[in-house]
Amino acid sequence: MEWGSAALSRGIGYTIEELNTQGWSRLVFPEDLSIWDEQFQALLSNQATTRESRVLTKAGDVRWLRHTLRPEWDEDQGRVVRIYGVVRDVTERKQAEMSLRESEERFRTLSPSSPIGIFQTDAPGSVVYTNPMWQKIAGQTLQESLGSGWTDTIAQEDQEMTAEAWRAFVAGEREYSPEYRLVRPDGELRWIHARAMDIRSETRELLGYVGTVEDITERKQTEEQVQADLERAQRIQMGFLPKKFPLDRGLTFAARYRLSLWKDRPRPDLPRGASVSCSHTVSI
Repeated sequence: MEWGSAALSRGIGYTIEELNTQGWSRLVFPEDLSIWDEQFQALLSNQATTRESRVLTKAGDVRWLRHTLRPEWDEDQGRVVRIYGVVRDVTERKQAEMSLRESEERFRTLSPSSPIGIFQTDAPGSVVYTNPMWQKIAGQTLQESLGSGWTDTIAQEDQEMTAEAWRAFVAGEREYSPEYRLVRPDGELRWIHARAMDIRSETRELLGYVGTVEDITERKQTEEQVQADLERAQRIQMGFLPKKFPLDRGLTFAARYRLSLWKDRPRPDLPRGASVSCSHTVSI
């Protein structure tokens, strides 16, 4: 090695002289020697390459390095005469990736038996996994749900709302907890409640998102039935009410409407012993 930066020496703990004396290969993990051999063969063929491998520093620490090497080809000699390279320490990223893979393995081991739907995305928000319950609720296969395929199930009327909910969540403006409708392949509408949270490494690097979907169709149907019963009871209590008039103002209007029936009209004949009562209706 003709030259190496001070940052390289600090990172691995060896001086350039020590590397030239002891050899660079003794730093490389035995399992990763083939990576360097492959890269060296590509360089001899005048090909620039980038690889990642592990090294053992002088202090005994294991570090991941990303090495991008470029050959200098001499036309007169017909061979590579010099190699230039940039080496970056990517240990933290590699540790985050390994931690994420371990979490994914545990996650995917447990999620098939989960009673709720579960999904996972990468950092840009593209779905990389849905569990069997999610697929059952939405009526999609795993392959159909990946990427942005899951959005095909969202009812057209709710697409703008769900897109805005996700945008606000990713921007950190509010939690992701929308309720919206899915359209299954057979045309059946299902109400779901979705939640999500971000996945970050120890260094707070965003790795992706994980979330759940719960089928709340029965709850929604119950709420709609209760609301319909309340409205029907109001109509019975208020008597005749023009359909175009809002129900939330119905009580006040009904009272005024009945009074208007009597205004400027003669008092009707009443049976003997009958009485007329007047009540005050309060708008609520």
